[in-house]
Amino acid sequence: MRLTPAGPRVIEINPRPAGNQITELIRRVTGIDLPMAYAQLALGEQPALTPTDTGVRSAAIAFLLPPRAGTVTGFTGVDRLTEDPRVVDYAVKPVGHRTGDASNNNSYLGHVATVDTTGTGALAVAEELVSGLCVQYDDELAGAPA
Repeated sequence: MRLTPAGPRVIEINPRPAGNQITELIRRVTGIDLPMAYAQLALGEQPALTPTDTGVRSAAIAFLLPPRAGTVTGFTGVDRLTEDPRVVDYAVKPVGHRTGDASNNNSYLGHVATVDTTGTGALAVAEELVSGLCVQYDDELAGAPA
């Protein structure tokens, strides 16, 4: 807040939305922008919460967990993600990323977000695609056992 000659004014708000891109999945299916709705509520405005037909029937995200600790040298299977029209977003950690054992959300090595325009299949597709990603480690390059 800032006190101005016209009275107090909101400068910044910091609502905590759901994590793991849940609000983005909701937007893709319903058209409702929840972070914007939070901001509008903070400003005393009435948010637009009426769903619109986005053409998407389901949206999902699946996360890639490290199979073990090590230094990442690359991933196989990423090319499938760029070619699949159901994939709306994906990311993998950069080469050189050092990972520990999977213990929490900060352990993710990447994600795949998908949509299904005909039914409820987005989750199955996201899980299938993320399971097709394979992490390569530096010790594998040297011929050491994985």
